[in-house]
Amino acid sequence: MKKYFYRYKGVIFMDILCSTLYTISIGAIPIVSQQLLDAVGYLTAVFLGQLILWYVLLVGLGMFFQYFCQYFGWLWTSKIEQDLREDLMDKILNYNYQEFESYKKDEYLSVFTNDVQAISNQYFLKVIDLVKSSLMLIIYGIYMVYFLNIWIALVIVVASLLTLLTPQLTSRRLSEDRLTYMNRLGTLTNVVLDVLSGFALTNRQTKPHIMDHFKKETRTV
Repeated sequence: MKKYFYRYKGVIFMDILCSTLYTISIGAIPIVSQQLLDAVGYLTAVFLGQLILWYVLLVGLGMFFQYFCQYFGWLWTSKIEQDLREDLMDKILNYNYQEFESYKKDEYLSVFTNDVQAISNQYFLKVIDLVKSSLMLIIYGIYMVYFLNIWIALVIVVASLLTLLTPQLTSRRLSEDRLTYMNRLGTLTNVVLDVLSGFALTNRQTKPHIMDHFKKETRTV
């Protein structure tokens, strides 16, 4: 499994980086709130305007980084799923006829769709989510240590809840990309059935052409 992480380490790094920058942006919002609370007695219109600008800037940065975090996350998971399917098909084409016939076509289809996505969700995504969560705790911990205040703590909690809202505000374009991906995933069934139906004709000479056809028809990005 490590080879897949290594193969797309650049995109995965960008996913983690954008997630970290998102946390930094959203986590800094309570500092602006603290500045407002501290300046209640001598608040000026200019200072209030500056605080509002900082607040809008931080929220905007949070939405910006959250969008690209989602984008890079979708990108590397779709690439890894594609590689898993290609490696799986390559292995199946190396079966002898008896090995191939030991599984039903429905079982093959389940592996290419359900099992591959389960591996992606239960292994690859969980590992990266663990890294993101650890960095988030460190960042929020630093903010709370250096700006320890009951109000700050409450605002940090509220700000962290924005992680549930912000994706909904930035996911329109990503939903379109995901829909395209799911539509192509639907064609995967037809391609797999097409390849498996011609398994009896597979040999050393035809295998490269079959794999090229499979890659071309199922490539998602």
